[in-house]
Amino acid sequence: MHPPPRQRSDHVLGTRWPKEIRGDLPMKIAVVPAVLAAGIACAPLAQADGNDQYDQFLISHGAFRDVLPNGNSPLAQGQQTCAALRAGESESFLIGQLESQMDRATADDIVVAAHRYLCPDA
Repeated sequence: MHPPPRQRSDHVLGTRWPKEIRGDLPMKIAVVPAVLAAGIACAPLAQADGNDQYDQFLISHGAFRDVLPNGNSPLAQGQQTCAALRAGESESFLIGQLESQMDRATADDIVVAAHRYLCPDA
C-alpha cells in the first residue's frame, strides 16, 4: 500500500515548512523589518554624549561633586586627564598623581571614566 499523493498547498511556502512557522510567516515578514527600522532610527536618540556618560559614571560611583578636593570641576579634571593620556601618560601614573590631591577611589574613578568616555581614542 502506498501513501496518498501529496496535495498542493495554497500557501506560497508549500508543505516544506512546519505549520507553526508558515502559519504566521506573512506577519513576521512585515513586523520584523519594521521593528528593526524603528530601532535603527531611534538609536541616535538613545545615545548620550561622552560628557553625560562621564558624569553618570561619576554619579553612579559616588565620585561626582561640583568641585573636587583639588578645586577643579569633574569635567575640567577629566579633560586634563585626557590631555595627559594623549601625551602618553599611563592611567596608573595619573591615578597616583591625583591621589595626592584626593582619595584613591575618586582619583581612580575620574581617570577611568575620562579614558572610557571623554577620550577613548587616547
